[in-house]
Amino acid sequence: MNKFTFTEIKEGPATLIFDPPLVVEYTFEENDMGVTYGLIRFDFGMIKQIVVSPEYNSLCAGYNKLTPQSGPVEILKNTIQFDLFHAFYHYEHDPNYEDYHWALVGHLKDRVKSGYSC
Repeated sequence: MNKFTFTEIKEGPATLIFDPPLVVEYTFEENDMGVTYGLIRFDFGMIKQIVVSPEYNSLCAGYNKLTPQSGPVEILKNTIQFDLFHAFYHYEHDPNYEDYHWALVGHLKDRVKSGYSC
């Protein structure tokens, strides 16, 4: 299984620092309709599927320089990063905040330092 190790990620002025580093193992699968998914496992045990086929991943419209030509590893890594920021930096009545984001915060709150830099 492949893995990403996140120690510090930035999005604009926002920063998330992981101590200890967050390790996310991943592999890719394709369903019978030809849609590719990243199957990820966080180091605290949570497992999730993330769509990485560019035509079904809205982040390929420009998030962090993603394009429809981006590869599955780049799409997966940036989608995980987006979800981590969404978990820790969301507005109070965000309709897209899901159980997944609450779980990320619950499992990582003691390992993450967050803040804004100028």
